[in-house]
Amino acid sequence: MEALAATFGRPHTFVSKVEAGERRIDPIEFCRWCDACNRKPQEVIKDVAKAAKRLRYL
Repeated sequence: MEALAATFGRPHTFVSKVEAGERRIDPIEFCRWCDACNRKPQEVIKDVAKAAKRLRYL
């Protein structure tokens, strides 16, 4: 969490709030987040869409 927070130049509470759904991130932050986690944004979006479909959110 500390390393991810350092990527954004923010305290660890920033990451904690995003992960808890208390704070949203913009598209640029999302891309940076994915990069920091060694994931491609488009792959993450596909994974989220699949999960949402299974839960009948889409």
